[in-house]
Amino acid sequence: MKTSHDELLDRLFSVYREMMVAFEPGPSFVAEVWDKIRARNEEQNGWAADLVAWAPRLALSAVAIAGLLVGFHWTQASQRDESELLNATYVDTLALDSMDEHDGAVWVVARYGQ
Repeated sequence: MKTSHDELLDRLFSVYREMMVAFEPGPSFVAEVWDKIRARNEEQNGWAADLVAWAPRLALSAVAIAGLLVGFHWTQASQRDESELLNATYVDTLALDSMDEHDGAVWVVARYGQ
């Protein structure tokens, strides 16, 4: 005993069978399928597809490299400031300390003669 659901499915399948053309694969069927697959893969495997696939990785690498360069520059700048302070003469140190005071300009004039 078939239910209404089974009868509906039987009718749908019979209409589908009537609409479909009888298909008989020829001897070159598999070769044609593989040719189509290869053609589609060649279209998708261009340099643009590779660029789209690698774009997030490239962007992350660029940000990481930029961060490393900024960090390296910052550490070198701080080391340079310390070495300049260690190599400074007594007069340079006094001039640097007195820049915050009112007579700092006097030290600059005395140092450079301007």
